[in-house]
Amino acid sequence: MPTPRALVLYHEVHRAWRGIDRLTSAAQSPLAPAAGRLLVGADPVLSLGFVPKLLALLTAQRPGIELTLEAENHRILAEALSAGAVDISFAARSLHDLHPPPAGAGATIASGETVCVLPVGHRLCNAEVLRPQDLADEAFIGLLSGADTRRGVDLLFDREPRRPRLVAEATTGLGACMLAASRIGVSLVPDLAAAAALQAGAAIVARPFRPIVPYTIGYALSKAAHEQALPSLLAHLALERGAAVHDAIVRRWLGGIAFTSPDLGQRHASAAD
Repeated sequence: MPTPRALVLYHEVHRAWRGIDRLTSAAQSPLAPAAGRLLVGADPVLSLGFVPKLLALLTAQRPGIELTLEAENHRILAEALSAGAVDISFAARSLHDLHPPPAGAGATIASGETVCVLPVGHRLCNAEVLRPQDLADEAFIGLLSGADTRRGVDLLFDREPRRPRLVAEATTGLGACMLAASRIGVSLVPDLAAAAALQAGAAIVARPFRPIVPYTIGYALSKAAHEQALPSLLAHLALERGAAVHDAIVRRWLGGIAFTSPDLGQRHASAAD
């Protein structure tokens, strides 16, 4: 495991190489300079659809900009942000997570919830809503410790006399969905992960899970990015349209599932896709 100092060194070197790449690109295209360059970090579940849609909104307003999207876990994103290796970072955070938020965390822009994913044809597919007791003794695919929603799910099952049987673990919600599609077990993942799996054609069914295991989506800017136009514009778009983008993805890929996530403010009703 790299130490915090090693991670800082890694991101400093990475940023230096990026700087060289940008200089090379500018030298090769002196007559057509880019309208700007933005380095964006996102944790895996958000890089699958949510952040790309925000970036599409940005490029519609600022055509010609160059984008880099890096999908990493929370720790690496925090170090990258601190080192200035990314300009802006997006992360999903479980409301049950007891760890302090990363330094420089920005505002919350949307909220979501955990859903239960089942292999097509599973006996629980006919249920309208699933609860912890419904998964007692079921073959279960867990998210590795530190992954989104893991802590909230563990707290729920700790209160139950019978737990599901852990048969596999995945580092991402999308990975858990793909394991479920292979009929290895059932899982609980963020709604955006289930939507991404369905978009990829996974043979799964998603059902609401109660009590709700919510999470929030937030952003953070690097120190230097506070003075830059592109990161600030993306942050503004995220605050203004983030809830609508999340809801549009959920509606499109999870269909008629009646989600009742606790709002962190009035959600936008306009279509975002």
